[in-house]
Amino acid sequence: VSSNYFRELGANEEVIQYIDQIFARGTDPRRYFAKYAAEGNEFPDDLQKLIKNKYDLEYAIFSTGYEMSDYHILDEYMPYIKHIHGKVYEMTEEGVEYSISYDEIINYLKEAGYEGYISTEYEGNRFTLPDHPIKDKENVYAHQMMMKKYLGE
Repeated sequence: VSSNYFRELGANEEVIQYIDQIFARGTDPRRYFAKYAAEGNEFPDDLQKLIKNKYDLEYAIFSTGYEMSDYHILDEYMPYIKHIHGKVYEMTEEGVEYSISYDEIINYLKEAGYEGYISTEYEGNRFTLPDHPIKDKENVYAHQMMMKKYLGE
């Protein structure tokens, strides 16, 4: 979702592909960039060379806010978790939130015996381009329908 947003604003496709490849390798920018931060650099040199404008830099910085941690890092906390925020950025026409693997998350929660709440939290407005409508109600409704399907309700 953020890739499309920053692409439309004018981010360099090479920067977007660089970040996308980090995720494709099964890690995330926060972890990947950590070793460079320890050396006093915000980003690896090869990425830094690709950054040509403010949107490239914003995209690279923003990408560090997403993690791809194994769900089992929550195991020790599951007895105490009673409420989860179900983020939604953009639902597809097929009724799927394509940027978050909700089917996997719900399966993990079921296996872990989770009995708490999951609230829908629409975040897509931050990726709405100027002069485009914010489809908040539509996305929240679609997210709720997806959650019912995955929960078997």
